[in-house]
Amino acid sequence: MDRLPLLSTLAGAAIGIVATLIADRNRWKREDDKEALRLRLDIYTQYTSAVKVLGETLRALGRPDGPSQGWWPRRYRGHHAFPMLRSDRLGPGRREL
Repeated sequence: MDRLPLLSTLAGAAIGIVATLIADRNRWKREDDKEALRLRLDIYTQYTSAVKVLGETLRALGRPDGPSQGWWPRRYRGHHAFPMLRSDRLGPGRREL
């Protein structure tokens, strides 16, 4: 009995399976890289937004007339800074900074 056609068929099938696995792995890796980039850009956007809000808040606190936006709590409007930011309320931890 001739075994060469059987071995050729098995070798072809093995090569096809390996090629498919490699192609799937490359596709998975490419999709994973895209997802990681999207997630990183989303985190960078959130960080930049938080820094912007912080800058606006600190700028409002630094004004001589204090914060005047409508969203600011009424008890803090007109003050130079939040009471918890005044130096007499920082506590003993301020010396460690």
